[in-house]
Amino acid sequence: MSVIFLALGVLFGIFGLFFKYPPNSLGNKLSPKGKIVARYSGAAVLICGFLAYILEDPKTNQTINKIENIEINIQINSPIIENYFVIPPFTKQQLDKQAQLERELEEALKKVPGYEPSLKTQLSLVSAKIREDKFQEAKSMLEVLQIENENDQNIVALLGLVHLKLAENTIAEQYFQRRVEITEAKYGEDHINVAKSLNNLATVLILFNRFDEAEKLTQRAIEIEEKNPGEYPLSVHNRAMLLYHSHRFDDAEPLFRQEIEIHENNLGANDPLVAASLSSLAALLSRTDRFNEGEPYLHRALKINENSFGVSHPKVLSDLTRLVSLLVRDGRHIEAKPYIVRAIEIADFNLGVDSPEFASSLYDFAPLLTEIGRHTEAERFFRRLIEILDKNHEAEDTILAASRSNLALLLKETGRHSEAEQHFNHSLEIFKKIHGAEHLTTAKAHSNLAVLLRDTNRHSEAAAHFRRALEIFEKTLGADHRETELARSNLQELVYDSED
Repeated sequence: MSVIFLALGVLFGIFGLFFKYPPNSLGNKLSPKGKIVARYSGAAVLICGFLAYILEDPKTNQTINKIENIEINIQINSPIIENYFVIPPFTKQQLDKQAQLERELEEALKKVPGYEPSLKTQLSLVSAKIREDKFQEAKSMLEVLQIENENDQNIVALLGLVHLKLAENTIAEQYFQRRVEITEAKYGEDHINVAKSLNNLATVLILFNRFDEAEKLTQRAIEIEEKNPGEYPLSVHNRAMLLYHSHRFDDAEPLFRQEIEIHENNLGANDPLVAASLSSLAALLSRTDRFNEGEPYLHRALKINENSFGVSHPKVLSDLTRLVSLLVRDGRHIEAKPYIVRAIEIADFNLGVDSPEFASSLYDFAPLLTEIGRHTEAERFFRRLIEILDKNHEAEDTILAASRSNLALLLKETGRHSEAEQHFNHSLEIFKKIHGAEHLTTAKAHSNLAVLLRDTNRHSEAAAHFRRALEIFEKTLGADHRETELARSNLQELVYDSED
């Protein structure tokens, strides 16, 4: 490479001399321009000579070799994140090694001005920040990388991930949608990478409880996978979750078991993805009253996550919540008590944390505390959950709406009707904006508000909300559905009481 720069330097030098002292046949017309060209050519000679020197300098070569070795070690220690929904954090050893490698890289780069680490290395550095929960830093790094790599699917997906981690859900969804478009344009609509992108977007929508949209994406991903035999069946989890949420438990169960087997074979028995699959299967078994069968899966998931994330991590709180729920549903309240105490301790330990993962764990834990009569703790955690979601600017988030509704139910139960009404109204407006005026969730929000208004003797207002809920239920579920009959009964009862 140094020889090339030296040769270029010689050529620029000859070129400059030619224009500064042109042959007689060209006359003197070229001389004024020649002086300018010669000046720049002279600069080019100096630059080429400098580059030749740098590349020929043994110390510089040694430094570049060192940088390349550091880059390889960074990529090994913190590989680019590909699974965007279960990310094991660094162990203490990996964290210390990462810090040391980053210091070494920074010092080495000072000795070779202008040297840029590879894109792969820079994405590994971003992945390290994500593993350390430094999402704002990761976001800033990615935004810089995106300037020159606008259509890089890894950058786009990681941007989606950090926005998801920062609870900026709308933006996160846009990035995952963008990744689908990029992979379609690059590989064609039937490529397995398109299926991966579709599954990632579907998983995001499942997190947002948008099951109908997620199902369409998952079905398309399945069709692509069927055209690519031998590829990893990424749609297994999404299919299982969609079947679970539509109460088709017999169909979902074998898929959850298949998912566990796949993860164990590919990742080992103690990987956090195995824990996530074990928890999903246990939830299904609990829903079908097979408590004794589901409990060992929860204990195993709890142990994996304690070892992987630490004993006070929000994932451990989520595991304890599932375990307590199972034991309470099975009537084993005494056995559940120590797990409840420990879960409250973990929630209080994390109370100052603003992460969406902690918010998600509170979203499941606070209603459970309400259910078992621990109203003081439940209210504290509901309020903290709403505070986190408000702080993260998710003013129209389904989790926020549901949390406000759950807090309102607790406030109603403890006689604080005025504040409860505010939260019911707020959640109703959010559900209308997100799902539309004719959605089942909106109907249930009308019913909740109607019950509060009825109980505070505001019968005409209550009747309007009961009537609206009934209209939606009849239109969506049919006249004979249980929810429709309950809404009709509530309205008739209210009318009868009002006449008396």
